[in-house]
Amino acid sequence: MSSTSITPGQSVTLTATVADASAGSAGTPTGTVNFYDNGTLLNAAALSAGTASYTIASLTPGSSNVITATYSGSANFAASSSTATTIAVAALNFTFAISGSSTATVIPGQSATYKAAIAPLYGSYPGTVSFTATGLPAGATAAFSPSLIAASGGAHTVTVTITTAAVTALLHRAPSRPASSGGRSAPLALAFLLLLGAGMLRRRGMMLRGLVCALALIGAGLAVAGLSGCSASFVQGSESYTVTVTATAGSVQQAAAVTLKVQ
Repeated sequence: MSSTSITPGQSVTLTATVADASAGSAGTPTGTVNFYDNGTLLNAAALSAGTASYTIASLTPGSSNVITATYSGSANFAASSSTATTIAVAALNFTFAISGSSTATVIPGQSATYKAAIAPLYGSYPGTVSFTATGLPAGATAAFSPSLIAASGGAHTVTVTITTAAVTALLHRAPSRPASSGGRSAPLALAFLLLLGAGMLRRRGMMLRGLVCALALIGAGLAVAGLSGCSASFVQGSESYTVTVTATAGSVQQAAAVTLKVQ
């Protein structure tokens, strides 16, 4: 046997030699040798000069294969069996790593882009490859291009785009003051004074134009007073996030981390 530990798709040669245990038989053994994998027949190989060989490249990735060989015997040679030999086949796997800068800085509402390299170790992936991202800021989303890679898809450069949520503006209204403090009674008091002033102006013979000017000034004061009861604030995070990007193929996962700074 040429090897007891191989990689997926690698060829291995099984060899069996038939000998006369009593050393009393004449001639060369003839016939065939059967090779088995965990009790299942792999192949029947003909003897040549007392030796039979069989080369196989289809052992299952990630498997442990107990190989045995049996000789059915001939006129001059008795039947015999080999001891068991185990061949371990490595599981399919792949590499996944950030290939460009792993740090990006954005303001809310902007997108950050990263590049990642992915490649199978033994010619193919354990299955279709998909991608996910965890550790994102609240409201952020992640997109991948390509989003899926076939098991036989080979090496790729994957673009990871993280889009952050836009900044949120909140309008807060100041609580109203009780009537006793003059908050709500102020407009009523101003209206009363206005009417009183209007009567006095008429009695004194002042022109209507003066009254219009007074009304304009009072209205402006009321508008300023009303606006002073509201305030605006902006909710914006200024924080650094570690985002984990994971590639999954079958039961195998590989992860890479990037840093996202939101100012």
